Amino acid sequence: MKKLRDNNEERTTLMTKKNNSNDETPEWTTSTMALTKKKKLKENINTLTKKIQMKKKT
Repeated sequence: MKKLRDNNEERTTLMTKKNNSNDETPEWTTSTMALTKKKKLKENINTLTKKIQMKKKT
């Protein structure tokens, strides 16, 4: 368990160093974030349409 904690701490410090050294978010991060956001929105729309269809049937 301790080993896992050490790895997490290292990862966090690496992330903070990276964030501090470069204020701008790298492009791959923003594009990935945009893609996940788009995917989530699509899923939300799909679930809402399903709910609407179910209500129309009843």
